[in-house]
Amino acid sequence: MKKLAALFLALALCMGLAVPALAANGKYETLKINTMVDSTITFEAAYKEIATLKLNYGDGPEEQQVQLIVVKPGSKVTVTNLGGAESFYSIYAYFYDETDGFYGDTGASVDLVSGTVEEAFSQGDGRHKTALLMMPEYGYFIKMGDGTTAPTTPTKPTTPTFTDVKADAYYAEPVKWAVDNGVTAGTTATTFSPNATCTNAQILTFMWRAAGSPEPAIASPFTNLSGSEYYAKAAVWAYEKGMVAGTSFDSGTACTRAMTMEYFWKQAGSPETAVSDKFADVSAGSSYAQAVAWAVENGVTAGTSETTFSPDNTCTRAQIVTFLYRALVK
Repeated sequence: MKKLAALFLALALCMGLAVPALAANGKYETLKINTMVDSTITFEAAYKEIATLKLNYGDGPEEQQVQLIVVKPGSKVTVTNLGGAESFYSIYAYFYDETDGFYGDTGASVDLVSGTVEEAFSQGDGRHKTALLMMPEYGYFIKMGDGTTAPTTPTKPTTPTFTDVKADAYYAEPVKWAVDNGVTAGTTATTFSPNATCTNAQILTFMWRAAGSPEPAIASPFTNLSGSEYYAKAAVWAYEKGMVAGTSFDSGTACTRAMTMEYFWKQAGSPETAVSDKFADVSAGSSYAQAVAWAVENGVTAGTSETTFSPDNTCTRAQIVTFLYRALVK
């Protein structure tokens, strides 16, 4: 496996899902990336786009579609609420070979904690002003723009091609929908990790973004959240909707099929739904019985067999975006 791909995979496995906040595409403005380590990377003036670059990992240039952050010269870059996770903000310098037209790995790494983009670039290769910096845990490349305002109505970027999402997979269309609509992104520039388990924080963040990322109308009731977590607003939104309760938010619990259907059902307003005896493992008196019945009735999901629902089975990224797609689109 190429060096970059191996690095992406190792970091993805260590950190779990990285879910960046949507950034405006096509004009310079403040761009924030919320991370899985409860920190926020802020670019004072930048925008995000999908670009195809010719990258050299050491065994020859190869074109690859990447998520490119274009930053205005002089823009400040800061990382807040590090929480002892400074090592996650090491970025790797790439140089641009003007003769052969590809970006190559310099092998240099720098720490992006605060300062300007120029200062970060100066710590890297230093030979080429057009060098890119890579944040490997998100698959983003950073590039300085020319200082002008980018088009305000850019061509919509194409959905990244994920090597682990086959065209005939049941979740292929839901994944495309989720990425196109900012519900989630790939775990790297080329992988979606469809079989990775979703946590409570992740599914609520997906649902919140699918709902338009509304600003909470109440103060956070959660004493264990600082407000800077990538899922903080999603958690408060879920509390407002009656989807979660209490003063402590459990972010890391793996999301089960029963939890997922309860969330969807409550977001829909908890409609009265007749409970059937179709599934032997869903008792009529369970807290999620109506939610399961509603989900099946509305085509969000089905049982894992003719007589079982498997309420305690954990859900993967592919399953969650598929459930969302069925609930909101189909």
